[in-house]
Amino acid sequence: MKSHYFIMVLSLLFLNLKWKEPSNPQIVIDRYIEALGGRDRLLKIKTVCVKSEVKSLKYSFSSSSYSQAPNKFKNVISFGTGTAETIINDGKGVEIVNGEKFPLDQDMVDLFHDELYFFPSLYYHTWGYKMHALPDSIIDGIECSMIKVTGFKGIQFVGGFNNENGLLVFCEVLNKKPYVYKIKEYNEIDGIPYPYKTEFIKDGNIDEGTNVEVIFNQKLNKDLFRL
Repeated sequence: MKSHYFIMVLSLLFLNLKWKEPSNPQIVIDRYIEALGGRDRLLKIKTVCVKSEVKSLKYSFSSSSYSQAPNKFKNVISFGTGTAETIINDGKGVEIVNGEKFPLDQDMVDLFHDELYFFPSLYYHTWGYKMHALPDSIIDGIECSMIKVTGFKGIQFVGGFNNENGLLVFCEVLNKKPYVYKIKEYNEIDGIPYPYKTEFIKDGNIDEGTNVEVIFNQKLNKDLFRL
């Protein structure tokens, strides 16, 4: 009887220690990539087009984004008084507000570095990003493996990955203007899980987003990214 009790205590202790032990960052990223469909499948995606609706207590707007690997990105926001566009093309960028164009400085262009790659986690190792594990955490009731990444030009962020399915549910960017991005729900696009319901939290404001349409590998006109 005592031996059975002793074995049970050891088993519970082992499970508890295993749950608390921070996860290996590369294993977390590899599991995330597999949850999205696998490296080979993701690398076949050359363009991504997303139409979104965003709402908060203060405003609402729609946006359309277009990305073409490896260095082109455009986002168009439509709101009550006009439009605002951001275009990144081969390391340079502009912002166009109601038809008036403003060049983006290099620091602003650098903030879009990872967005130019639809699934940037595929390249963390190649880019030499530094990752280290943080203690597991519960985010919105979901047990998550937490990792901290030091990325392009020292930009740091913390990612939380669902321990059950491996998908990203939380990202906190720790730059000069920190913000939190949450993925509340995924939707499958051509068999690949893609964010559907999101939250963007900055300066106490919460923007709730819905990606109403996502298209992979749509042919895009090169003029779309003209600066």
